[in-house]
Amino acid sequence: MFERSNEWLNSISAMLMIFLVTCIILVIQFLHSSLLHARNTKSKYKLPPGPSFLAIVRSIGELRKKPQQTLANLAKVHGPMIMHLIGQLTTIVISSPEFAKEILQTNDVLFSDRKIPQAATVQNHYQFSLAFLPISPIWTDLRRICNNTMFSNKTLDASQELRLKMVQELISDVHTHLV
Repeated sequence: MFERSNEWLNSISAMLMIFLVTCIILVIQFLHSSLLHARNTKSKYKLPPGPSFLAIVRSIGELRKKPQQTLANLAKVHGPMIMHLIGQLTTIVISSPEFAKEILQTNDVLFSDRKIPQAATVQNHYQFSLAFLPISPIWTDLRRICNNTMFSNKTLDASQELRLKMVQELISDVHTHLV
């Protein structure tokens, strides 16, 4: 009887050892791939300073409740231009009107491209979407068409009643579903 329990304990300890070794290997592999990813994704541009990872983690509760105030407080510490990572996405927060004007008006071409969501690339919709096209002749043509037809003063004035009606329907629909 004791021989069976010893065999059983030996088999349990062997399985536990295999499990622990597997977990250690997985953790090492994860850390190795994370470090390789971080090393390979270094930006060729000099990025602005930003809060440390721990500072972001400490302020997550505040960030959820009052994101503007939390980012303004971080800007007081780190300056008017802050860089931080949200997952693997590098995010730059501008809290100065002067910097915002320079970026949005003077250097708009440099900051106009955006990451295309994977859902938009499935059926190649991003190739004909004004929101996801890079600045190109197609983008320029689509923008001109939108400005001349959809967003002209004449068109906006003509569709004002329809837009007002749709907003009222939306408000009543939200009200009925909330109450």
